[in-house]
Amino acid sequence: MVALRNPNLYSSCSAFSPIAVPSKAPWGIKAFSAYLGEDRTTWLQYDASHLITTYTGDLESIMIDIGTNDPFLKQQLCIDEFLKAWGGIASTTDGKKGKVDVIVNMREGYDHSYWYIQTFIDEHLAYHAKNLSRI
Repeated sequence: MVALRNPNLYSSCSAFSPIAVPSKAPWGIKAFSAYLGEDRTTWLQYDASHLITTYTGDLESIMIDIGTNDPFLKQQLCIDEFLKAWGGIASTTDGKKGKVDVIVNMREGYDHSYWYIQTFIDEHLAYHAKNLSRI
């Protein structure tokens, strides 16, 4: 969400088990209601599934890692809804499609634990090193 809200500040972006549609996930609804109030339109500025539809920055890709045994997969992470939203990215000012590749790694048998992140953090570091070497 932070990289999508600040398109000129980030050259690389990845996430482990993100709550990709917080405006519709139970945790996000609870948090947004408490911190931002009941007007759901104000929530969209913090919702990655909304932000990806208007993103026009320079990110070439976003890498997402999710464990298939994550207890939050269906109700909280909502990755399918994020990917559906991603299909409609807005055009940039130069007329080209502002397309960001979204790489989703579904890790069979992994959950939402420290061990899951520990197992795949090296891949995220290599991904960022590759992206940052282009600048």
